[in-house]
Amino acid sequence: MELSVTQNIYYSSEKKIQLTQVAESLLALERIICRTPAALEKLFPDTQIEKVYVYIDKLESGSIYEDIVVKFVFGSQENLDDFILKSRNACGMETLDKKPILKLLILSTILFGGVYAASYFGSSKESKTVIQNQYNYAIKLGSELSGTSVEQFKDIIESSVSSRSSLAKDTTKFIRPAKFDKKSFIYFDIEKEVFIPPEVIRAVPASLREDISDEYLKDFTNVEVSIRAIDLDSFKRGWAVVIDVISDKRIPLQLDNDINPESLIGLRSFNGDVTVMYERGESGDIPKKVFLRKIIN
Repeated sequence: MELSVTQNIYYSSEKKIQLTQVAESLLALERIICRTPAALEKLFPDTQIEKVYVYIDKLESGSIYEDIVVKFVFGSQENLDDFILKSRNACGMETLDKKPILKLLILSTILFGGVYAASYFGSSKESKTVIQNQYNYAIKLGSELSGTSVEQFKDIIESSVSSRSSLAKDTTKFIRPAKFDKKSFIYFDIEKEVFIPPEVIRAVPASLREDISDEYLKDFTNVEVSIRAIDLDSFKRGWAVVIDVISDKRIPLQLDNDINPESLIGLRSFNGDVTVMYERGESGDIPKKVFLRKIIN
């Protein structure tokens, strides 16, 4: 009921690397790998992976060389057999280590974190383009190997990430040991066929604040609020509004505790002060919730 896969990671840096950076990169890599079961379950529908464990099999200093053993735990022998059959049919492979699907999942996830970090946390337009191009290339390789379309493989990677800001932080920590050598590559196989090139390593931000989030708040004063749904039994659930200056779609509404819900009975619209919670997204930031702070009229 277990499937173990060896993953090679090689930093080709010729400069000395601090021990703390190596430790942080290993921990970040573990968290990145622990995101792959969600992608594998989407890639091979009805697959169930209960747990994933990551072990160090070999670690060499100098230019850092890491052998990582990834152990996937399936719920039953039937689940494991079913996964092997599906992976063989889809990718022409017996297990994950026969073809580089796992390393492409890892690489694509890392690069997606790099794209997110560069897009929202101060990188130049040129840096964003460099990372995006490499991400697109990794997605193309992954789609070809897995027998999916580029759009499908991209969606599998991105929908498997529950917190993009956390992934962005892990990406910067994973890449950091290679940042101090302008010629350094990060390789994901002995053959050096799957890699992150120096220009991408330089383009990824060196670090991110630990308190960054996928969400942020923005205040609006004296905006027109159109009521679409109410719930007099709750301040937090069942309410929905449309605020044209924010979005033409319904947005969940939460009332401040000092607002009497009954004061809104019979109103179709009113003016008020609100705070909007946005979620960052590639196609634009999305309003997820409105907090009503004050009714003006």
